[in-house]
Amino acid sequence: MKNKVYLFLLLCCLGNFAFANTDKHLPNEANPSLTDLTETNTSNIEEFFTDPVINCPNNITVTTAQGQSTKTVSWNAPTATTPCVVSSGQTCGPNSISGFKYLGKYGNSKYYCSATDNFTYSQAKQKAANNGGFLANICSSDVNHFLTSSLLANQAWIGLNDRSNEGHFRWDSGSTCGYRNWAHGEPNDEHNTNEFHGADNVVLTRHDGQWRDRNGNERYEFIMEIPCTDGTRPGNVTVAQTAGPTSGSAFGIGSTTIRYTATDECGRTKSCSFTVTVRDGGPIDPCQNNGGDSDGDGVCDNQDNCRFNANPDQADNDGDGIGNVCDDTPNGGGSGGDCNSVTVVGESGKVTITDIPSNAKIEISGPSTGYGQQLVCSGNCDGMEMVSNLSAGSYNVTVQTFNPYCYKLYTVTVTGGGGGNPCDNQGGDSDGDGVCDNQDNCDFTSNPDQADNDGDGIGNVCDDTPNGGGGGGADACKNLTVTGGDGKFTISNITAGDTKLEYLGASTGYALVDICNGNCGSSQMVTGLAPGHYTIKAQTFSPYCYAEYSIEVTGGGGG
Repeated sequence: MKNKVYLFLLLCCLGNFAFANTDKHLPNEANPSLTDLTETNTSNIEEFFTDPVINCPNNITVTTAQGQSTKTVSWNAPTATTPCVVSSGQTCGPNSISGFKYLGKYGNSKYYCSATDNFTYSQAKQKAANNGGFLANICSSDVNHFLTSSLLANQAWIGLNDRSNEGHFRWDSGSTCGYRNWAHGEPNDEHNTNEFHGADNVVLTRHDGQWRDRNGNERYEFIMEIPCTDGTRPGNVTVAQTAGPTSGSAFGIGSTTIRYTATDECGRTKSCSFTVTVRDGGPIDPCQNNGGDSDGDGVCDNQDNCRFNANPDQADNDGDGIGNVCDDTPNGGGSGGDCNSVTVVGESGKVTITDIPSNAKIEISGPSTGYGQQLVCSGNCDGMEMVSNLSAGSYNVTVQTFNPYCYKLYTVTVTGGGGGNPCDNQGGDSDGDGVCDNQDNCDFTSNPDQADNDGDGIGNVCDDTPNGGGGGGADACKNLTVTGGDGKFTISNITAGDTKLEYLGASTGYALVDICNGNCGSSQMVTGLAPGHYTIKAQTFSPYCYAEYSIEVTGGGGG
């Protein structure tokens, strides 16, 4: 502490220094002021925020259905985020703290007075800090009056001192407010008691509300200040559509702009946009519900006299309903015939077929064909055809005519066989391996050792799965479910891995077409069909099974 001599010299050097009112400053305090001052309130400085962020969908392009002028379009609404932060309200200290009298809230702080007056300056400062506060700042005459009227004892420590730099008083809290209310002759850096000399700390006096410097080891009550704090939270952001039809609307042909705007609680906005483009799908295909137009000649299949060869002129010289481009006899010939009038007879080693229409197609399958379809004649059949040298067993004979279309399945039994060959009466020996066909596990490929690894009755040399697989029971092909529909038919309940499926009808020109062979799923669907009658052939080979199904297809697919 400086002594009286230094203070006297300092006052002499300053000359005619004058005090104004009761707001007094030590002459060498930095930036003295003669009026009430308040701290700068930095909480009013607006924090910089960027605009919200909003992400629109990408541009959308769709095409109308044929013959339609609008298309329904949907999308997910954009989402938005914002850096905006808003006030969540003010948080202040409690109204009750043990060891203190609550003086009240003034401005942006709460004030408390210690319940006793037995604190040195350092003890007061520490106890205030322990309770979340500091020794009080007094930055205006209003605050000074408020605290003076609330004191319990005659004097109380406040947070002003010049302990760090003699004559330069500063607030413990770090506040830079310049308000002072010194008593006359203060600060004088002394307290004339026998016990203490020198004074660096300041007390507020109850009887006049003025300030005096005191030695920090003296004991007084103290005033604690706890400032209130302003809480914050992330601001909300809303998204609204501001242009264009809403999601799920019907859009006309052309381009439409859709715009959304995000608005946050700070009042900032950001927009984004995208376009919905609807393309014209063109007129309705006139053949869409008339079987399609398989050959693209402009004549719908249910009217075309040659569905798979383009003939827009529909020329039909002989008037038989078959266009010239796909008629074997465009200028006449052939017979309308009826496949139902054919007679098929199974005999010893042969099948005899009579009453055959001249434009018929005949196929046979059975033991001697390996159960595969074998052509007998097509378009060049005689009135009687004979298939001989057959092994004993059951045979399927199919007869088709095409003008008008007719299909018929005949099943006959062939017995025995003739000649001096030991296999004559045992189905013959088609592959010449010395094993008669009625015992041979591979009739048309020589395998004298009859090897059959998986024991399925099919020799390894002609078994697609010699080590296992396939099979589905003796009646696997007969347990299928075949359903006709609009432009399609469906085959289900396929259980055998070696199933072979074929079909014929209006859309195949009545020629047999494969559906699947050994690779069928549990269900197969054939689509894009013209309306009409269809025949489905099903075979399995381990053991052999054959069945036919007839269905009607309505409507039409393709286009």
